[in-house]
Formats: sequence, C-alpha cells, structure tokens
Amino acid sequence: MPLKLTDEQKLAAATPAELIFIEAAPGSGKTTVAAERYGVVRYDGLTNGRGVLALSFARSARGELEKRVRRRWGTHALRWPHRVWTLDSLHCTLVSHLLRTGVIEWPGGHRELTVIDTWRGHSSRPLTAESGYCRVAVLKGRRVTSAGGKIIRPIHGFANKKPHDQLLASGLCTHDEIRQVLNAVVRRNDLQPAVREYLAGLRPGPTSRVSRAV
Repeated sequence: MPLKLTDEQKLAAATPAELIFIEAAPGSGKTTVAAERYGVVRYDGLTNGRGVLALSFARSARGELEKRVRRRWGTHALRWPHRVWTLDSLHCTLVSHLLRTGVIEWPGGHRELTVIDTWRGHSSRPLTAESGYCRVAVLKGRRVTSAGGKIIRPIHGFANKKPHDQLLASGLCTHDEIRQVLNAVVRRNDLQPAVREYLAGLRPGPTSRVSRAV
C-alpha cells in the first residue's frame, strides 16, 4: 500500500531545515514521519560519510521506529554507520568513548562498562526523598567517583559509600550513573569539545555492554 502523508507531514519529512519540531497527538503519525525523514536524510547525499542516528526514549519505541525504517527504506538503510538507538544507548556509547580516549577515568581503570537498568538485586534498598541522600557518580577532576546526592525521586540505591564504590570499581553501573557522569561532562568547558567532536563525526567504535536487570 502506498504511503499516504498529509501536506504538513510531507513538509516535515522533506524540509531542508536542520531543526524541526513536531507536536501532535498520539496516533497522528509522528513515527511515520520520523521514519520518512530518516530516509530523506540518509539518502540526500549531504551526510559526508557521517552516520544518520535516529533517537528514541524507550526500547519499545526504538524497535517500532527501526521496523518502520526497514519497511519503508529496506535493511540497507540501517547499515553501519546508520542506526536507530535509544537515548540511553547514545549515552553509554559516548561515555565509553570518553573512557577509551582517556578524557575521563572510571574507578578500577575500566574502559568498557556493563550497564544495567537498576541496582535491584545488588544489595541496594528502596530510597525515597525522606531517606535524604544516596550515592551518585560524580566527576572529581577527570575521575569518576562516588558521592552523596540528594534523592529527588524514589529509587533503588545505596546510602553507604562502600558498596557503591565496589560496584563501580568492578565496572558495573546503571543508566543513572551514566547520565550523572555525562551531565557532569557537558557542564565542563574543558570537556565539552570532546563531546562535540564525537557527535560531529558519529563514527562509534565498540560500545559499553548493556544488559537488562533480571
């Protein structure tokens, strides 16, 4: 069946503008437009060898977008270095790049990390705002370390430093630690160029190992 788009959807998919913003109700075709625009950017000949990266929040949404891209443009549209990722996948790959290139240092000297969804099952406990503080990953200089951070939402985590230190030193962390470290990096004027350079090229090497908590 031929793809049918409204005039507004066609404009959003094919506009030469670098930045566009679409606000629409659920089921109105945002994913369809995103898949169409992916192909437009992928095959416009202006990427200069760089990868086209489509990002989504949830794994389920990423899977749906990837499926639509394959259906619309064929499997070759997703050949390296082009891909559909979650934001967490991009965060993990970026932190891994910063570790491999020595921009930042992880406890234990790890260059690749095993990233899980949650600390459940790792001697953590439920913590709420009433608990006060929990352990978070911070940058001291260029070294990642554990520090106390105020709890802003209910989580499974650690109130004590030792178990958090030990897990980080083993190369294990959650997506929260990845976000915390990356947030600290992009706030540093001296570290921002490394992030910009990576994103401008977007030709990633190996990524961190990402596993889901059981």
